[in-house]
Amino acid sequence: MEDNPRQRANAPVVDIARYTLQSLALAVASLLLIPFYGIALAVLPVPALLATAKHNARAGVVVAVAAAVPVAVLAASPDLGAMVVIVTLSLGVGQALLTRSGVRASRLLLLCVGVFVGLGLGSIALAFATKAITLAELNRTSAALQLELARYAGTSTKQAAQAAREFQQLYVYVLPGGIASMSMGCGLLCFLLSQLSLRRSGLPNAPIPPFREWQLPWYMAWGFLIGLAATVGYGFFDGGQGRVALYVGLNLLVVFGSIYMVQGLAVAYWYFERFKLVGPIKAIFTALAIFAQLLFLVLTWVGLFDTWFNYRKLKREE
Repeated sequence: MEDNPRQRANAPVVDIARYTLQSLALAVASLLLIPFYGIALAVLPVPALLATAKHNARAGVVVAVAAAVPVAVLAASPDLGAMVVIVTLSLGVGQALLTRSGVRASRLLLLCVGVFVGLGLGSIALAFATKAITLAELNRTSAALQLELARYAGTSTKQAAQAAREFQQLYVYVLPGGIASMSMGCGLLCFLLSQLSLRRSGLPNAPIPPFREWQLPWYMAWGFLIGLAATVGYGFFDGGQGRVALYVGLNLLVVFGSIYMVQGLAVAYWYFERFKLVGPIKAIFTALAIFAQLLFLVLTWVGLFDTWFNYRKLKREE
């Protein structure tokens, strides 16, 4: 059967239209997941990424802009529309072009994480500046949450109230670090989904090493160590300087503690593979690492010390 020249000419148009519809569907669906909007944003760049990788940057831009229009109109929020444009253009079109040009996976991951962290911190700063969120509201929410958790754990009303006050103070202190950590998780998810989509479509993609071989550059440890020093030594500063040191130190610990927990988990996976432990054990261990505070802390220190002791004897990236 002979190919129809008209069909061949229309094939790119049909393909771009398909990616545009996918982008529109994902954009509308994201409005139904506002509490999980960061996760929805991690998926949104994929159609623009595939359109760019398969055709050209112009096709990717069309798909990217198509995702922003329904968000801005239906949510009556130009800010959300602008956020979608930034994500889809930089992590859809931009990531596809960089991948095609042979940029390493680590730098693409840094791009994804950087965009999400910038958007996350920028959004919370804008919310405070426009009074959409106030410190008093955050205090009330955090106190109510901790009070319910304490009561659920069976503590007395007096103990629950004390725990709520302590949690309230800590919550306000580490809010930027918490936002940054969650944004990094969304950036990581975006990177993995993007590269997996390119690979499954047979398009140029960045080789990603197995998770058990992930390792951070040695200089990243300075972020954790500076945070630890500031948190422990804030009492040596006077007045406001001490509060600033504590604030900076706690947020650095939250951010870099989360990063090194992931590296610690990679070390654990390496030993799981070495001793042939089955998948369910990995799944249970991962869930405990995320939700059990003690294991989270242990893995953070394992990941940090792996920087110097290189437990897995991996070849370090120059």
